[in-house]
This record gives sequence, C-alpha cells and structure tokens, in this order.
Amino acid sequence: MKLTFVLGLCIFYCSAQSQQVKQPDTAYFNRAGRKTNHRDSAEFYTVRHYNPEDSNRVRMTKQAMNGQLLGENYFSNFKKLIKEGTSREYHSSGALAKEISYVNNKIEGLFLTYWPDGKIRRRDLCRNDTLVTGQCYTREGNDTIYFEYEQPPKFPGGQDSLRKFIGRNLKYPPNARLDAIEGTVYVLFTVTKEGSVTEVKIYKAVSPELDAEAIRVVSRMPPWMPRKLEGELTPYNLVLPVAFRLE
Repeated sequence: MKLTFVLGLCIFYCSAQSQQVKQPDTAYFNRAGRKTNHRDSAEFYTVRHYNPEDSNRVRMTKQAMNGQLLGENYFSNFKKLIKEGTSREYHSSGALAKEISYVNNKIEGLFLTYWPDGKIRRRDLCRNDTLVTGQCYTREGNDTIYFEYEQPPKFPGGQDSLRKFIGRNLKYPPNARLDAIEGTVYVLFTVTKEGSVTEVKIYKAVSPELDAEAIRVVSRMPPWMPRKLEGELTPYNLVLPVAFRLE
C-alpha cells in the first residue's frame, strides 16, 4: 500500500512537470527587423523551441514567410542570450551560407561561409572569440587575399565625430523646452552601399517636436563609409539614439 502511494505520487509529480514545458513562441518582424503584430506586413518570423528539461536552453529558428529556414541559433541561456553550439544561416536557395561554432557565447572553432553553389568561401579558425588563422576563397575555389567577414558602416571620423555632428546641429524645439520635455529618440535609417543615409524614420518616439528634430538632424548627416560584408558593399539598417536633455 505504501509503495502504491509513492508510485502514484511520482506519476502525479511527473505529469505536473510535463504540463510546465514551454510551447514554441513565434514572433514576426518587418523588413527593418522590427517586431510587428501584423503577419501581413512581416518579412520573416522567428520561433523559439524550448528544451523540455530546461526552458533556458533554446533553439531559435528564423524563417521566411513561406516557412523556408533562413537560420538557426542555439542558446544555453536565452535570457542572457548566451549562444552554445553551431549557428547556421542559409542562402535563399536553401543551401548553407554560414556556420559558426560557439562556446559560452564566444566563437570557438571554425567560422565557415559558403558560396551559393556550396563551395567554401571563408575558413576562419578562432579561439576564445579571437582569430587564429583565416583564409578566403574565390567563386572558383582559389585562395584570395584575406579580409574580415564584416566591416560595419562608419560615420566619417568615427563615433567622436558623430557625437560632435549631433551636438553642433541639434536644436532643442522651443515648445518642448517650455514644457520641459526630455528623452531619447531612437531613429532608424539605412546606410546604402554608396554610403547615403536614406529611409529615416522613428524607431522609438518621445514627442512630435523632439521626434521631428531628431529626424531632421539624422537626415542631414554626411555620407557614411558603407558596410562591407565578405568584402562586398551592402546596405545596412542602423538605430541611432538622439538624446534631448535640459540643463
């Protein structure tokens, strides 16, 4: 009788535990990479697949709206966004485009990229997030001069020059000053492959007056040094915080 009670208790406990397993979460994103609640305006979506034994361990997939797999990442602690395992990205054809090995959120091992036809494009060996050796290859499979995988877009002169540009050009709207409105406006824009600043819009608003002034200043920025990805110039979306503070 005592054994039956213990077994029954175990069955109830295990059943209760199984009911607590998190179900996959789906989130939709627009072309700018911003989360949206409208599926019709989404460019892609992500799905979090939770480990049944530890909900902090997550496999996250990125998929096109037709369901095609675009990428996948593994996290040992999703709350802290700690990657663990092999992350992959795929070409629109479905062929493997990139493969990176992570240990405790640092690149450890091979960082590989591939041409759309499957030929190797890059073979980097990293230890503790630091490049040890690297080799790049042409479409024909020949060795070529090594270059970094990605060079982000850069304001001419760097971050200090960017801060000085905003400081010189930003004007506090009189009405916002009178009403003591402060805050940080986040502005989304695109740096084209030619370096031009386009598609300037509000990512996170504060007030109509501050938002308009932030857009005005960002729209007046000089051309940036464009992003390079695998040695090729590519457009890139950026979010820039523009702070308004009263003395």
